[in-house]
Amino acid sequence: MAMSKEAMLEKPTKRKACEMLESSEQPSPNTMDKSPQGQEKNRPTKRLAKADSKAIKVANNLSTLAFKNAFIPSENLVYRTTKRAKQASTTAAPPQVFNIIFHEASELTKNQMYQCFNLIESTSRSDYESCATFGWHPRRKRREMSEDEMRYLLVYSNSSSPNPPKGCDNADNQTAHDEDNDQAKIQDGNLVAFLSFMLTHDSTPCVPVLYIYEIHTWPLTRGIGLGQHLMHLAETIARNVGVQKVMLTCFMRNTKAMGFYESMGFSKDVCSPEERVTRGRTVEVEYVIMSKEISAR
Repeated sequence: MAMSKEAMLEKPTKRKACEMLESSEQPSPNTMDKSPQGQEKNRPTKRLAKADSKAIKVANNLSTLAFKNAFIPSENLVYRTTKRAKQASTTAAPPQVFNIIFHEASELTKNQMYQCFNLIESTSRSDYESCATFGWHPRRKRREMSEDEMRYLLVYSNSSSPNPPKGCDNADNQTAHDEDNDQAKIQDGNLVAFLSFMLTHDSTPCVPVLYIYEIHTWPLTRGIGLGQHLMHLAETIARNVGVQKVMLTCFMRNTKAMGFYESMGFSKDVCSPEERVTRGRTVEVEYVIMSKEISAR
Protein backbone atom coordinates (compact mmCIF):
# COMPACT_ATOMS: atom_id res chain seq x y z
CA MET A 1 0.00 0.00 0.00
CA ALA A 2 2.68 2.52 0.98
CA MET A 3 5.46 2.89 -1.53
CA SER A 4 9.18 3.27 -1.16
CA LYS A 5 10.44 6.70 -0.23
CA GLU A 6 13.96 5.91 -1.38
CA ALA A 7 12.82 4.69 -4.78
CA MET A 8 10.66 7.76 -5.01
CA LEU A 9 13.28 10.39 -4.36
CA GLU A 10 16.56 8.64 -5.20
CA LYS A 11 18.16 10.51 -2.32
CA PRO A 12 21.90 9.91 -1.68
CA THR A 13 21.10 9.73 2.03
CA LYS A 14 17.92 10.73 3.78
CA ARG A 15 19.43 13.07 6.34
CA LYS A 16 21.97 14.74 4.08
CA ALA A 17 19.33 15.38 1.44
CA CYS A 18 16.99 16.72 4.08
CA GLU A 19 19.69 19.08 5.35
CA MET A 20 20.24 20.29 1.78
CA LEU A 21 16.50 20.87 1.40
CA GLU A 22 16.34 22.71 4.69
CA SER A 23 19.29 24.96 3.89
CA SER A 24 17.78 25.86 0.52
CA GLU A 25 14.57 26.93 2.23
CA GLN A 26 16.26 29.19 4.80
CA PRO A 27 15.53 32.90 4.30
CA SER A 28 18.46 35.12 3.33
CA PRO A 29 20.04 37.28 6.06
CA ASN A 30 18.47 40.36 4.45
CA THR A 31 14.94 38.98 4.69
CA MET A 32 15.08 37.45 8.17
CA ASP A 33 13.17 39.19 10.96
CA LYS A 34 15.98 40.19 13.32
CA SER A 35 13.78 42.12 15.71
CA PRO A 36 13.43 40.81 19.29
CA GLN A 37 9.78 40.07 18.56
CA GLY A 38 10.68 38.11 15.44
CA GLN A 39 13.40 36.14 17.23
CA GLU A 40 11.12 35.34 20.13
CA LYS A 41 8.39 34.22 17.72
CA ASN A 42 10.72 31.66 16.12
CA ARG A 43 12.23 30.22 19.30
CA PRO A 44 9.43 27.81 20.38
CA THR A 45 9.36 26.09 16.99
CA LYS A 46 13.15 25.77 16.91
CA ARG A 47 13.24 24.39 20.44
CA LEU A 48 10.51 21.88 19.60
CA ALA A 49 12.29 20.68 16.44
CA LYS A 50 15.56 20.36 18.35
CA ALA A 51 13.84 18.35 21.09
CA ASP A 52 12.22 16.06 18.52
CA SER A 53 15.59 15.52 16.80
CA LYS A 54 17.16 14.56 20.10
CA ALA A 55 14.30 12.13 20.78
CA ILE A 56 14.90 10.43 17.42
CA LYS A 57 18.63 10.14 18.07
CA VAL A 58 18.00 8.57 21.46
CA ALA A 59 15.38 6.17 20.06
CA ASN A 60 17.58 5.07 17.15
CA ASN A 61 20.38 4.20 19.56
CA LEU A 62 18.20 1.84 21.61
CA SER A 63 18.34 -1.92 21.31
CA THR A 64 15.30 -3.70 19.92
CA LEU A 65 14.16 -4.78 23.38
CA ALA A 66 14.69 -1.34 24.91
CA PHE A 67 12.85 0.32 22.01
CA LYS A 68 9.93 -2.06 22.33
CA ASN A 69 9.69 -1.64 26.10
CA ALA A 70 9.89 2.14 25.85
CA PHE A 71 7.58 2.87 22.93
CA ILE A 72 5.38 -0.13 22.05
CA PRO A 73 2.56 -1.09 24.45
CA SER A 74 2.58 -4.87 24.83
CA GLU A 75 -1.21 -5.07 24.45
CA ASN A 76 -0.88 -3.57 20.96
CA LEU A 77 1.25 -6.50 19.80
CA VAL A 78 -1.83 -8.73 19.71
CA TYR A 79 -4.82 -8.02 17.46
CA ARG A 80 -8.12 -9.85 17.99
CA THR A 81 -11.14 -9.65 15.72
CA THR A 82 -14.32 -11.47 14.74
CA LYS A 83 -14.64 -9.59 11.44
CA ARG A 84 -14.69 -11.56 8.19
CA ALA A 85 -12.12 -10.85 5.53
CA LYS A 86 -13.46 -9.38 2.29
CA GLN A 87 -12.61 -12.54 0.34
CA ALA A 88 -13.82 -14.93 3.02
CA SER A 89 -17.05 -16.94 2.91
CA THR A 90 -20.32 -15.53 4.20
CA THR A 91 -20.37 -17.91 7.15
CA ALA A 92 -19.80 -16.54 10.62
CA ALA A 93 -16.12 -15.99 11.30
CA PRO A 94 -14.53 -17.49 14.42
CA PRO A 95 -12.45 -15.15 16.58
CA GLN A 96 -9.05 -14.54 15.06
CA VAL A 97 -5.84 -13.63 16.86
CA PHE A 98 -2.83 -12.06 15.18
CA ASN A 99 0.57 -11.75 16.82
CA ILE A 100 2.83 -8.81 15.98
CA ILE A 101 6.59 -9.19 16.25
CA PHE A 102 8.89 -6.15 16.36
CA HIS A 103 12.34 -6.36 14.73
CA GLU A 104 15.08 -4.21 13.31
CA ALA A 105 15.97 -4.95 9.69
CA SER A 106 19.30 -6.48 10.70
CA GLU A 107 17.47 -9.06 12.84
CA LEU A 108 15.20 -10.43 10.13
CA THR A 109 15.88 -14.00 9.09
CA LYS A 110 16.27 -14.82 5.41
CA ASN A 111 12.80 -16.36 5.50
CA GLN A 112 11.25 -13.26 7.06
CA MET A 113 12.93 -10.97 4.55
CA TYR A 114 11.81 -13.24 1.72
CA GLN A 115 8.20 -13.24 2.94
CA CYS A 116 8.17 -9.44 3.29
CA PHE A 117 9.63 -8.98 -0.19
CA ASN A 118 7.21 -11.52 -1.64
CA LEU A 119 4.29 -9.65 -0.09
CA ILE A 120 5.47 -6.35 -1.60
CA GLU A 121 5.97 -7.93 -5.01
CA SER A 122 2.60 -9.68 -4.95
CA THR A 123 0.61 -6.62 -3.92
CA SER A 124 2.51 -3.67 -5.43
CA ARG A 125 4.73 -4.75 -8.32
CA SER A 126 2.17 -3.65 -10.91
CA ASP A 127 2.04 -0.19 -9.31
CA TYR A 128 5.81 0.15 -9.53
CA GLU A 129 5.90 -1.07 -13.13
CA SER A 130 3.17 1.39 -14.13
CA CYS A 131 5.08 4.28 -12.59
CA ALA A 132 7.61 5.79 -15.00
CA THR A 133 9.39 7.50 -12.12
CA PHE A 134 10.54 4.26 -10.52
CA GLY A 135 9.91 0.98 -12.26
CA TRP A 136 10.32 -2.32 -10.45
CA HIS A 137 13.90 -3.01 -9.26
CA PRO A 138 14.15 -6.04 -6.93
CA ARG A 139 17.77 -5.47 -5.87
CA ARG A 140 17.11 -1.84 -5.02
CA LYS A 141 14.03 -2.83 -3.06
CA ARG A 142 15.89 -5.48 -1.04
CA ARG A 143 18.68 -3.02 -0.34
CA GLU A 144 16.19 -0.46 0.91
CA MET A 145 14.46 -3.06 3.09
CA SER A 146 17.79 -3.79 4.81
CA GLU A 147 18.72 -0.18 5.56
CA ASP A 148 20.06 0.81 8.95
CA GLU A 149 17.38 2.01 11.39
CA MET A 150 14.60 0.36 9.36
CA ARG A 151 12.17 -1.33 11.75
CA TYR A 152 9.46 -3.89 11.13
CA LEU A 153 6.13 -4.89 12.63
CA LEU A 154 5.57 -8.46 11.39
CA VAL A 155 2.09 -9.95 11.68
CA TYR A 156 1.44 -13.69 12.04
CA SER A 157 -1.93 -15.38 12.18
CA ASN A 158 -3.19 -17.36 15.14
CA SER A 159 -2.72 -20.59 13.17
CA SER A 160 1.00 -19.92 13.37
CA SER A 161 0.87 -19.35 17.11
CA PRO A 162 1.95 -22.04 19.53
CA ASN A 163 -0.42 -23.49 22.10
CA PRO A 164 0.41 -23.17 25.81
CA PRO A 165 2.25 -26.18 27.23
CA LYS A 166 0.07 -28.96 28.59
CA GLY A 167 -0.77 -28.55 32.23
CA CYS A 168 -0.07 -24.83 32.11
CA ASP A 169 -3.25 -22.84 32.68
CA ASN A 170 -1.51 -19.47 32.85
CA ALA A 171 0.91 -18.24 30.21
CA ASP A 172 2.73 -16.34 32.95
CA ASN A 173 3.92 -19.66 34.34
CA GLN A 174 6.00 -20.38 31.26
CA THR A 175 9.76 -20.25 31.61
CA ALA A 176 11.82 -17.77 29.63
CA HIS A 177 13.04 -20.70 27.54
CA ASP A 178 9.47 -21.66 26.68
CA GLU A 179 8.67 -18.09 25.71
CA ASP A 180 11.70 -17.94 23.44
CA ASN A 181 10.62 -21.19 21.79
CA ASP A 182 7.07 -19.88 21.34
CA GLN A 183 8.38 -16.70 19.75
CA ALA A 184 10.47 -18.76 17.35
CA LYS A 185 7.46 -20.91 16.42
CA ILE A 186 5.36 -17.84 15.66
CA GLN A 187 8.04 -16.40 13.40
CA ASP A 188 8.41 -19.69 11.55
CA GLY A 189 4.77 -19.40 10.50
CA ASN A 190 3.33 -17.60 7.50
CA LEU A 191 3.54 -13.83 7.46
CA VAL A 192 0.12 -12.28 6.75
CA ALA A 193 1.01 -8.57 6.94
CA PHE A 194 3.78 -6.18 7.88
CA LEU A 195 4.59 -2.51 8.32
CA SER A 196 8.09 -1.06 8.07
CA PHE A 197 9.09 2.38 9.28
CA MET A 198 12.02 4.61 10.04
CA LEU A 199 12.54 7.48 12.45
CA THR A 200 14.14 10.11 10.26
CA HIS A 201 13.84 13.70 9.01
CA ASP A 202 11.60 14.88 6.18
CA SER A 203 8.95 17.38 5.00
CA THR A 204 9.42 21.11 4.43
CA PRO A 205 10.89 22.55 6.55
CA CYS A 206 12.83 19.44 7.49
CA VAL A 207 11.44 17.99 10.73
CA PRO A 208 11.76 14.71 12.69
CA VAL A 209 9.12 12.21 11.58
CA LEU A 210 8.15 8.57 11.62
CA TYR A 211 8.14 7.59 7.94
CA ILE A 212 6.11 4.52 6.97
CA TYR A 213 7.97 2.83 4.12
CA GLU A 214 5.72 -0.17 3.58
CA ILE A 215 2.40 -1.51 4.80
CA HIS A 216 1.03 -4.63 3.11
CA THR A 217 -1.55 -7.30 3.92
CA TRP A 218 -2.46 -10.46 2.08
CA PRO A 219 -5.92 -10.27 0.42
CA LEU A 220 -7.36 -12.91 2.75
CA THR A 221 -6.65 -10.70 5.77
CA ARG A 222 -8.10 -7.47 4.37
CA GLY A 223 -11.26 -5.89 5.67
CA ILE A 224 -10.78 -7.07 9.26
CA GLY A 225 -9.15 -3.92 10.65
CA LEU A 226 -5.60 -5.28 10.63
CA GLY A 227 -4.25 -2.45 8.48
CA GLN A 228 -5.93 0.12 10.72
CA HIS A 229 -4.39 -1.53 13.77
CA LEU A 230 -0.90 -1.35 12.25
CA MET A 231 -1.37 2.31 11.33
CA HIS A 232 -2.60 3.15 14.82
CA LEU A 233 0.38 1.29 16.26
CA ALA A 234 2.78 3.31 14.10
CA GLU A 235 1.11 6.51 15.32
CA THR A 236 1.42 5.32 18.92
CA ILE A 237 5.14 4.69 18.44
CA ALA A 238 5.60 8.15 16.90
CA ARG A 239 3.73 9.75 19.78
CA ASN A 240 5.70 7.82 22.41
CA VAL A 241 9.04 8.61 20.77
CA GLY A 242 8.11 12.29 20.76
CA VAL A 243 7.85 13.23 17.08
CA GLN A 244 4.78 15.06 15.89
CA LYS A 245 4.28 13.81 12.34
CA VAL A 246 3.83 10.48 10.55
CA MET A 247 4.50 10.43 6.80
CA LEU A 248 4.12 8.00 3.92
CA THR A 249 4.02 7.92 0.13
CA CYS A 250 1.25 6.50 -2.04
CA PHE A 251 0.92 5.85 -5.78
CA MET A 252 -1.71 8.11 -7.33
CA ARG A 253 -3.14 5.13 -9.23
CA ASN A 254 -3.72 3.24 -5.97
CA THR A 255 -6.96 5.01 -5.14
CA LYS A 256 -8.05 2.38 -2.61
CA ALA A 257 -4.90 2.86 -0.57
CA MET A 258 -5.21 6.63 -0.79
CA GLY A 259 -8.79 6.44 0.44
CA PHE A 260 -7.66 4.23 3.31
CA TYR A 261 -4.99 6.71 4.38
CA GLU A 262 -7.43 9.60 4.14
CA SER A 263 -9.85 7.68 6.36
CA MET A 264 -7.00 7.40 8.87
CA GLY A 265 -6.59 11.17 8.94
CA PHE A 266 -3.73 11.56 6.45
CA SER A 267 -3.65 14.38 3.92
CA LYS A 268 -1.30 15.73 1.28
CA ASP A 269 1.93 17.01 2.81
CA VAL A 270 3.40 20.40 1.96
CA CYS A 271 6.44 18.70 0.38
CA SER A 272 4.36 16.55 -2.00
CA PRO A 273 5.22 17.30 -5.65
CA GLU A 274 2.82 19.21 -7.88
CA GLU A 275 2.06 18.96 -11.58
CA ARG A 276 4.43 21.00 -13.70
CA VAL A 277 4.47 22.26 -17.27
CA THR A 278 7.55 21.37 -19.32
CA ARG A 279 7.88 22.54 -22.93
CA GLY A 280 4.19 23.20 -23.10
CA ARG A 281 3.33 19.75 -21.77
CA THR A 282 1.78 19.05 -18.37
CA VAL A 283 3.72 16.45 -16.40
CA GLU A 284 1.40 14.72 -13.96
CA VAL A 285 2.71 13.45 -10.64
CA GLU A 286 2.61 9.69 -10.07
CA TYR A 287 2.70 9.70 -6.29
CA VAL A 288 1.58 11.77 -3.35
CA ILE A 289 3.37 12.33 -0.05
CA MET A 290 0.89 12.24 2.82
CA SER A 291 1.25 13.12 6.48
CA LYS A 292 -0.64 13.27 9.74
CA GLU A 293 0.08 15.45 12.73
CA ILE A 294 0.46 13.51 15.96
CA SER A 295 -0.48 15.05 19.30
CA ALA A 296 1.95 14.68 22.19
CA ARG A 297 1.32 11.89 24.68
